[in-house]
Amino acid sequence: MCRKAAEKEKKMNGDLKKILWIITIIYVLSPIDLFPGPIDDILVLIVNYYLTRNGNRIAE
Repeated sequence: MCRKAAEKEKKMNGDLKKILWIITIIYVLSPIDLFPGPIDDILVLIVNYYLTRNGNRIAE
């Protein structure tokens, strides 16, 4: 039973990563910005990359 729970959690982590990347792409392409220019877009991309890259290490 523990293996099934681990597989389900891994799948949910993968789905969450996909959702975060989709939200990031929508934010970067949208005309609504917090700061003028590409500053906030770059920050959002860096933070999203860091969160999705290190997500498995935090869960362990």
